[in-house]
Amino acid sequence: MGARGPVPTGAPAVNFSSGVPTPAKWLDDVARKEYRRLVNQFAAQPGLLQQVDLGVLEVYAYNFAQQRALAEQIAAEGTTLKTANGYLQPNPKCALLATAQKMMLAAMAKLGLSPADRARSAMKAAPGKQPSALTGFVGDLEFQYDSQTEK
Repeated sequence: MGARGPVPTGAPAVNFSSGVPTPAKWLDDVARKEYRRLVNQFAAQPGLLQQVDLGVLEVYAYNFAQQRALAEQIAAEGTTLKTANGYLQPNPKCALLATAQKMMLAAMAKLGLSPADRARSAMKAAPGKQPSALTGFVGDLEFQYDSQTEK
């Protein structure tokens, strides 16, 4: 028994509805196209995508479309704008672009869309070994002490 009660035995298994969530109607054409492209990639492995993933998919697709539109606008307008007094100021769309990219990258990480995220989610302990608490952080590393190296 722990100091605050019984030691937890693990989270109960949660079963979510399977199937591909349909994109929200408020997504624009670019976001819907990216949403469908991504869903088709996930469809290659049945059961990988569930209805509960709708929110993360929408966040990714929406911010994908936003960053594309903002990048095109910034390319046309420039990263700086002239004020009425003739001074240069940063284009406010640059900050919006940075925010859209951060949100898109966060959603990508949740969905495992980068090679690093896929590697992290695929890390498993070696067969026959119990995973350590740090396995997900550093992987399953084995260090061997060689007494000859210290002499």
